[in-house]
Amino acid sequence: MPTRHLHISSGQSGIFGFGGADLIEEARAHAATQTDAEAVEIDTEAALFGLLDRLRGENAQLESLDFHTHGGSGEIGLGSYTLTHYSWRLQFRNYHELFARNARIEFHGCSVATGANGEVFLADCGSTLLRSAGGRVTGHVGLTIATRAWGIDSTTPTYTGSAVHANVSRGGGVVLEGASYLLPHRLRGRLENLRRDLERARRRRQSPSTIEELRQASEKLDRAERRLQGQPSYRNVWLARNDIVAAWRLIPRGDEGYTGLL
Repeated sequence: MPTRHLHISSGQSGIFGFGGADLIEEARAHAATQTDAEAVEIDTEAALFGLLDRLRGENAQLESLDFHTHGGSGEIGLGSYTLTHYSWRLQFRNYHELFARNARIEFHGCSVATGANGEVFLADCGSTLLRSAGGRVTGHVGLTIATRAWGIDSTTPTYTGSAVHANVSRGGGVVLEGASYLLPHRLRGRLENLRRDLERARRRRQSPSTIEELRQASEKLDRAERRLQGQPSYRNVWLARNDIVAAWRLIPRGDEGYTGLL
C-alpha cells in the first residue's frame, strides 16, 4: 500500500549544530504504531524534495505528516537545510495534491509555533500544503523534551508550552487557534494607539532627523492599515505587524508616556 502516514526526522540540525539520535528513534517508534506508515531520516534539501517527488510519483495520499526535528521560532532543522516560514510558498507549492482530505501535519520540535514567525509558519504551511482538501497543522510554543533520551518509550515529545493550530479549509483559507501575535483586531488597536503617539510627537519640537523618522513611521502605519483591511490573510497580518513594530521603534518617547506595542 502507498504511504499514508509519513514521519520525517533529522538527528542533525543547522539551527543549533547538534545531533539527536532520539529524534530518529522517536519517529520510527511513532510510525510503528500506524498502518501504511513510513519513517525517513532527512539531512539535506535534496533528500527532502526527492522523498516528496517519489511519493507524488506513487500517487500517495498522506493522511498525516509529522516532523521529528530540532526547531526554533518559525523554522525547523533538517541537517544542512533549514526550513523557514518563507520556504512554504517558495518551494512547496506543487505538493498539495499529496494530502488527503482533512490531513494532519504536526511539528514535534522546540518553539516552532513561538512568536509571530511561528504562527505564520503554521499558517503558510497549511495554506500551501493543505489547500486542496483542508486539514490542520499543529506546532508548540516553548521547549519540547524528547523523553526517549531518558529511556521512556515515547512516540512524541513532552511539550512545555501550549499548542497553536492552523485550521485549513479547502482553497487554503486559514483560521489560527491558540495564536497570541497574529490577531488582526489587536493589531488594529495597537495601530491606532501609535497614531496618537505619532501626533503627540509631531507637536513637539523635533530635529530634522526625527522629523524624517516620523514621516517614515507614518508611511509604515498607513501600509499596515491597508494590509489589515477586511479579512486579511495571515501573511498580510504578519507583514502588517512588522510594519507596526518598525513604526513603534521610530516614534520617540515623550514625557506624557508611551502606549507601547504588545
